[in-house]
Amino acid sequence: MFFSRISFKIGVWYSLAFIASAISLFALTAYLLMTSLQRKDHDLLNEKLQEYSVLYARDGVNGLKFRVSSQEIKRARDFMVRLSDKFGKTLFIHSPDRSDDEDAPTLTHIDTFLQKNKVNSGWVVIPGGGFGDDVEVASRVLPTGETLQVGKDTEDREEFFQSFSNAYLKGLIPIFLLAIAVGVLISHRLLKPIRWLTQTVESIRSGNPKARVPIHQGKDELWRLGTLFNQMLEQNEKLLQGMRDTVDNVAHDLRTPIMRLQNAVEGALAGKVEVSRLQEALIDCQESSELLLKLVDGIMDIAEADAGTLSLKKERLNSSELIANAIDLYGFVAEEKNIELTTNLDQSFTLSGDRVRLLQAVSNLLDNAIKYSPEGSTITVDSRIKDGQGVISVTDQGIGVPENEMSRIWERLYRVDSSRSSRGLGLGLSLVKAIVQAHGGTVGAARNPSGIGTVFFVKFPA
Repeated sequence: MFFSRISFKIGVWYSLAFIASAISLFALTAYLLMTSLQRKDHDLLNEKLQEYSVLYARDGVNGLKFRVSSQEIKRARDFMVRLSDKFGKTLFIHSPDRSDDEDAPTLTHIDTFLQKNKVNSGWVVIPGGGFGDDVEVASRVLPTGETLQVGKDTEDREEFFQSFSNAYLKGLIPIFLLAIAVGVLISHRLLKPIRWLTQTVESIRSGNPKARVPIHQGKDELWRLGTLFNQMLEQNEKLLQGMRDTVDNVAHDLRTPIMRLQNAVEGALAGKVEVSRLQEALIDCQESSELLLKLVDGIMDIAEADAGTLSLKKERLNSSELIANAIDLYGFVAEEKNIELTTNLDQSFTLSGDRVRLLQAVSNLLDNAIKYSPEGSTITVDSRIKDGQGVISVTDQGIGVPENEMSRIWERLYRVDSSRSSRGLGLGLSLVKAIVQAHGGTVGAARNPSGIGTVFFVKFPA
């Protein structure tokens, strides 16, 4: 329903906030306006009080009475004037004719109130009856002892304030309606990326995994949300594709040892049972089971490294000794292919790490280089400190890696040989990457500067 939408709710809250702000502004403006008008009236009364005081001192009571009574009384702008003796008895009082206002205080009411509330100086307010206007009175004791009072009703002030209030409220109604429309429009526009996000999720649930959130112009939080959501979808898609590839590759790599196991068992059971045949079958079973265990162990090690749970027994290691141990392990394999292993080692390069795991990583790099290098070629192993990092690199003169596949060679079970005709499980380089990253390092590969072969390198914090 429309009324349950967030855009409508935001529009309502926006309108309520606008109303509260408008009321607060009206209250503040009304207070300042009334204060200003009241101050203006008080200044006017003080001015009249001064004027009548001078008039009384010069012409006396008769002169004051004549001057006040002879003025033309028109509206409430005229003033009430009262003169009383030192005992509070009224000597003279004049008030504008307000017979047209039934709620206005009468002359008798004003005189009675002022006699009961004797005020020699300062201000006094005579409340109007019913809905009538009040009368504000300023008082002053004259040098001769009499009290002179000048008053004025608040009708002008109240009428002006009433006109202001009516005009403000009349203008507030269309502005309020406009605020509702603007609030709904703004909320509808602001929440557009959220609707795009919802539509994308619904589209993905409906079977469209390629759906993405349209990215609007700008760099605000909603733009970042849509960007992160799209990046998450891309990452999930890559992970899913990687899982599919892993399952396919594992199935492909498991098929060979399992078939060897099955063939060995069937061959041993077929025909006459002989000890030699059983021994050969057991040897084949042992080799196949070792291959299966190696595949499972490699996948488990990589998974533990990716999860950050790979067990490491760190110690201070010299990179030269580590490389020498790896060369000792694969020296005979290189000799069989007539491959020369050369080194260029920095004896000062040391690092903190697990000896067994790091030896496994360097050995896998050597094994990979020997596996894909032709007979009679040279493999060079370097160690050096460069730009604050320790670098170990293995450079071969093998078949090389195509540029478009250079970034994928570190993926688990990935092989450049798409036919998978060459021996190996496709776990060597991915295990190197997992071990190096578990030690806080990075891996990389590039073409051999000579144009033949590839350079594989790992970097550690020196």
